[in-house]
Amino acid sequence: MKKILVEYSNIISYTVIGIVFGFTFFLLFLNLYHYEDVNDVYKKQDSDYQINKELKEKLNSISLNINSVQLNNTSSNYANFSSIGLKLNTCVERINTNKFDELLSKKSISISDVYEMQQFYKIDISNECLVKQLYGMTLIENNQYADALSFIEDNIEKLKDSTDYVEKVIKNNSSYSFTSSSTKDDIYNQVRDSYYSIINDYVDAIDFIYDVSVWYKNIAGGSI
Repeated sequence: MKKILVEYSNIISYTVIGIVFGFTFFLLFLNLYHYEDVNDVYKKQDSDYQINKELKEKLNSISLNINSVQLNNTSSNYANFSSIGLKLNTCVERINTNKFDELLSKKSISISDVYEMQQFYKIDISNECLVKQLYGMTLIENNQYADALSFIEDNIEKLKDSTDYVEKVIKNNSSYSFTSSSTKDDIYNQVRDSYYSIINDYVDAIDFIYDVSVWYKNIAGGSI
């Protein structure tokens, strides 16, 4: 009886060991597959570089709009207008940096590059520009511009958290699943689609800042 129990114990032990080793190799295989998946690279197209060029041109146009305004110290709205100009100028300085150029000039985009772009948006575009600078404009008490300032506030609310979903997807990128190359290319490619999501947010935010600069130039009497 004792011999039979020992044999059964050995069988159970070997079975458990086999399951553990099998599961370990399965996880190892999945990690290797996942490593290749998350290290996928998207090669930028000519249209991507055109978008980058347009972003730089739009930032230059914002600066031109700001500099076109020659404020009169005797104007009753001088304080408000000069404040708006300074805020817009700070936005351009925070965005139009070497880091911004570096992100746009990459020829190949990895998931870490997308995350870096998202963090630049979150810190320099959303926090430093939209929230710390432009949101302060909406606190100006001027009934004449109430509708415009309300429009600005609404757009800031939409834009400031627009990249949070992509950040969450990247940080939670630990699920294991098998996808064929055709599925990744035709249905969903995390690197490519996340990149386009972020770059669209760049375009929307800079277009918005440009629109605010045009409004500022018009109400403050821009010369060009």
